[in-house]
Amino acid sequence: MTERENPIASRVLRMFNIFILFTVIRILENALLIVPNDRPDTKNAIGAVVGIVLFFALLRLRGVSNRRIGLSAPLPKIRKSFLIAIVTATISIFTGYMFDLISLKITGNKVNFGIYAYGYKLSEHNAKTYIFVMLICFMICALLAFEYEAVFRGLITRTGRSVLPFAAVNFIQALMFAIFYAVYPLLFSTVGKAGFTEFMIKVIVLYFVHGFILALALGLLRRGDGSLWLSLFTSFFVYYFNSVIRTVSWGTLPMFELRRMVAIDVALLVLSFVYYRIRMNKRQKILDKIKEEQEAVEDDDEEYEYYDEDEEIEKTVKSFNDKLKDASDKYDELS
Repeated sequence: MTERENPIASRVLRMFNIFILFTVIRILENALLIVPNDRPDTKNAIGAVVGIVLFFALLRLRGVSNRRIGLSAPLPKIRKSFLIAIVTATISIFTGYMFDLISLKITGNKVNFGIYAYGYKLSEHNAKTYIFVMLICFMICALLAFEYEAVFRGLITRTGRSVLPFAAVNFIQALMFAIFYAVYPLLFSTVGKAGFTEFMIKVIVLYFVHGFILALALGLLRRGDGSLWLSLFTSFFVYYFNSVIRTVSWGTLPMFELRRMVAIDVALLVLSFVYYRIRMNKRQKILDKIKEEQEAVEDDDEEYEYYDEDEEIEKTVKSFNDKLKDASDKYDELS
C-alpha cells in the first residue's frame, strides 16, 4: 500500500509502526537489563537512558529532525510553557490528592502522608541515601517524560496530522499510550507476576484509563501550545510528584494510588481542554483578521486593476482615433 493510493491508511500504519517499535524497545530494556539486586530505581534509571539512546539513534538514522518531533521553539516560548506547566500540574495534583484524602477518610483508612523515593522515606533512612534515590527518581521521571512526549505527542501525533483531523489523531495516540501503559503492570510489576487475578484485572483497567485520559490531556496541551514543551513539562511534574508524594505507606492500598492518578488525570484533562479552547479561539481570531486583511488587499488590487484597465482602453481608443484622423487627413490631401 502506497501513500498515494491510500494516504490515511498509510499514515495510520506509520503511527502504529512507531508505537510497536517503541513498545518493543521498552519491553526489551526492562526484560533484559540485569542490575545488582534487581533494584527498581537503578534498573529504571538505566532503562530510561538506554531507551532514549536507542530510540533517538534510530530517529537520527532515519533523518527525523527536532522540528518534526515538536522540540523546535524559541527560548521565551519554552520559559512560558514551563510556567504554564507549573500552574496546570499544581492545580491537577492538588485536586487529585484532595480526592485521595477525602476517599481515605470516607472509607476509614489511615492517612500516612509522606515523601517517598522508591520506597525510601526520609524518617526511615539516612539523608544521604534518601537524597540520592530522590535524585534518581527525578532523573527517571524527566527522561521518561521526554521519551513519552517525543514519541506519542511528538512523532506519532505529527505523523498523523498531515492527513487526519486533530481529534482523530489525539484519540489514536491516547489509545496507543493507554495500551502501552496497561502492558507494564502485566509484564513487569509484582501484580503481573502474581498471576491473572481479579485484582490484576482491576489494576490493568485503571492503568489503561489513567494512560488514556492523561494522553488526551497532554495531546490537547501539545496542540494548544504549538510545540512539545508544555506537554513535556506538565507530564514531568505529574509523573514526579505522583511518584514521590504518598498519602498511604509505600506498597499499601495500591488501588487508592491508582484512583488518585485517575483523579489527577481528569482534573488535568479539564484544564487542558480550557487551555486548548482559549488558544484555538485566539488563533482563529488571528486567522480571521489575516483573512480580512487579505480580502481587503485583494479588493484594492481588483479595484486598481479595473481602473487601470479602463485607462488603458481610453488610451488605445484615443490613439486609434488620432491615427484614423491622420489617415483621413492624408486621404483628403491625396484626393
